[in-house]
Amino acid sequence: MIFAAIGVAIYLIVIILVVAPVVRYLLLRCSRSCTVDLDAKTLFITAHPDDECMFFAPSVLTLTTHNRENAFLLCLSEGNYYGGGATRRKELQKSALILGLIPDHLAVVDDRELQDGPDQSWPTGVIARHLLTAVQKHGIQRIVTFDSHGVSAHPNHTAICNAVMELCKEQQLASVGVNQVLLLKTTNVFRKYSTFLDLPWSRCSRFHVVSSLSQYTTARKAMFAHTSQCHWYRMLYITFSRYLLVNTYEVVE
Repeated sequence: MIFAAIGVAIYLIVIILVVAPVVRYLLLRCSRSCTVDLDAKTLFITAHPDDECMFFAPSVLTLTTHNRENAFLLCLSEGNYYGGGATRRKELQKSALILGLIPDHLAVVDDRELQDGPDQSWPTGVIARHLLTAVQKHGIQRIVTFDSHGVSAHPNHTAICNAVMELCKEQQLASVGVNQVLLLKTTNVFRKYSTFLDLPWSRCSRFHVVSSLSQYTTARKAMFAHTSQCHWYRMLYITFSRYLLVNTYEVVE
């Protein structure tokens, strides 16, 4: 039994250290795929600094690689839950540069009614006001944000989706030129942490963006720009999360 256990352990170590990286490399080399129009002016709306790379990096990088003039980011808080808002704002600026965003295309909101925290209720009207301001300022044609589950179920994430859905329902987005809204699909926990193994399922989605190997590497680099957030559990996320590699979306009709 002891020798069998040792054999299994050695096998797993070989898989993790040797086989898995090789398979991941081969998959990434041939996996780049995008079924999203890259010529629309696109506003990514996030709740906190690091959301842009934790969840949306494949899409941001694909868009900035194609035409960085069309990529915009609105972050609705400084991420001041633990009192490090100023630091996190600077980290976001570094991450945005790594992702290819033009500095003037990044806006970070510091509104007393939109403070970071799972216990904070974000008013729909306040979110809508900041969103519409950004849309009209830049002539935005498409909005990309979280779905109703917010990937991690964070209430700040879901609040953004609720505000966007309300604006869609009232036709306010269409009235200012937005003709498409994409919501980032939340997956179950097994798919969420399956990295490259999720590619076959993700590529079946009507609207998907899959990174190239170089984009995947850049996404990880952007994550490390958020040094204040580099805790051990964040390292696990960087290693296993599918969202650094692939985005799948549902369209608000």
